Amino acid sequence: MKHILFIDVRNATRSQIAEAWVNHLAHDYAEARSCGTMPADRIGGRACQVMQEVGIDLRLKRPRAITQALMNWADIVVVLGTGIFPRAFAPTQIWDFEDPTGKSLDEVRRLRDEIRVKVEDLIGELQQQEMNNVEINQMRPSCQSDSKISSSPWGEGVILFTPSLYRLNKIKGI
Repeated sequence: MKHILFIDVRNATRSQIAEAWVNHLAHDYAEARSCGTMPADRIGGRACQVMQEVGIDLRLKRPRAITQALMNWADIVVVLGTGIFPRAFAPTQIWDFEDPTGKSLDEVRRLRDEIRVKVEDLIGELQQQEMNNVEINQMRPSCQSDSKISSSPWGEGVILFTPSLYRLNKIKGI
C-alpha cells in the first residue's frame, strides 16, 4: 500500500480534500494523511460542505501539524500551494492550488473537483508504476539447479524469453 502525505499551511481545506479523495478513491491501494505547517483550529466549513455534497464527511476530521513520524510514514509527499517552502519537505510533487480562504462556495467546489482530477491522475500513475514493477519482476529469470539448456541455432546455452508468458523457456534444438 502506498502512503501519501499532503502538506499545506493550515491543513484546513486543500490538503484535507486531497486526503479524503485518495482514501475514497484508492480503497486498498493507497492511504493518505494530511498535515499543515501552521494548522488551523478546525477544518473550513466550506470544505466540509462541498465534500458532504459528494458523500464524504469531513466533520470529524481535525487539522494536524506536520511531524517527523508523518514524514517517515509517507512514500509520497505532495505540497499543496506555494505558501510552503517545498525544499524543506523534499516533496514528490507540488500542486499549486490557490488558497481558498474567503472564496465563494462555487470556487471551493471548483477546487474540490480540480483536486479530484489531480488525485485520480496520481493514483493512475502509481498503479501504472506498480504494474510496470510487477511485469519487470515477473520477467526476471528463475534458475533451477536441475535445468538443462540444449544447444540451439543461436549458440550453446541460449535462453529464449517469451514476454507473453512472463517466463523463460529453454530452447531445445529449434
